[in-house]
Amino acid sequence: MTDITPICPITGASMRRDVRPMTLTYRTESITFDIPGWYCDESDESIHTSEDMKVSDRMLNLLKARVERLLEPKEKRPCP
Repeated sequence: MTDITPICPITGASMRRDVRPMTLTYRTESITFDIPGWYCDESDESIHTSEDMKVSDRMLNLLKARVERLLEPKEKRPCP
């Protein structure tokens, strides 16, 4: 993003850069992690850059691997 502070689309208040917890659920499992973004203190609205969303993408991949009983992204497969 640029150096411009985003305005909350709900309240019109200035948003601030912060890191807050987010919970994702896949099937019956959930994972909570911290995600950076622009947050409004007057509402639950948040805006995330593509760089911020990389955290969410990694956590979703990890959660899916756990639920599907696959190797987690950080694990290496043994050579045959």
